[in-house]
Amino acid sequence: MLFRLARRFSITSTKFFLFLTGASAIFIYLVSPLRDPAYQPMGANGGSRLWWLEGVPEDLWTLAAFILAGLLAINFTLKLWQWYKSLPWIAHRRRSIPRKTGQLRDFLFGIMHFVIGIWMWLLLFYGFFSFLLDQWLID
Repeated sequence: MLFRLARRFSITSTKFFLFLTGASAIFIYLVSPLRDPAYQPMGANGGSRLWWLEGVPEDLWTLAAFILAGLLAINFTLKLWQWYKSLPWIAHRRRSIPRKTGQLRDFLFGIMHFVIGIWMWLLLFYGFFSFLLDQWLID
């Protein structure tokens, strides 16, 4: 029962973060100054031309991209970890490997998933950051 609830929450959270990523991309596109026909892109005056977003500094856009990339990377890394643990050949090999060797293998796979998560975070952040640069919300 508890595992089904955790799996359902995991699927729901992945859908939520993907929806949040899509919604933020659409929002950034809609508030981009490139939609203003009088805007000059090379004028070193990035930022939204909407009156209610003119006071938002570039640091806040960057922080939002950093946090969103982090949440998405953590979620994908946890999904990858769950997928790895659910493989049938892994469960079979866990029973046949001595305890000390199994602990070392689990530690090494944990480190591998951590490194994959960090790389995924960096790739997503730089992807989101480049999208903000393309939309001229940050200079």
